[in-house]
Amino acid sequence: MDAQHQYGPPANAGPRRRRPGQRVPRPLPALEFYLTELLRPADPTGPWGPYAFGLSGFSDVITQFNGANGLIGLHGVNRPDLVGTDASHGCIRLRNADIEKLAGILPIGTPISIRG
Repeated sequence: MDAQHQYGPPANAGPRRRRPGQRVPRPLPALEFYLTELLRPADPTGPWGPYAFGLSGFSDVITQFNGANGLIGLHGVNRPDLVGTDASHGCIRLRNADIEKLAGILPIGTPISIRG
């Protein structure tokens, strides 16, 4: 892997925290981001799948995750039945085969448009 790839989050990553009284937003509005990092979780069969991209946007609901800010991401899954549902707290879930392909071709800085 080249220098753009980073490794994390730890296999024992804690739960995401919400601000008191806030609800998880439903369909995302049209948003423009770019890729900031590529993570390779220690457990590729875990909830983030084999890879996770960090985006340049932050959740307005999840303020902290694993000791860092609530970054919005694109990641694989350990439950393919949740792809395309509103089960996430702001991230976009992709099939593992799709995130693996994207991890091999998308450089950090690639623009990402999200349409809700």
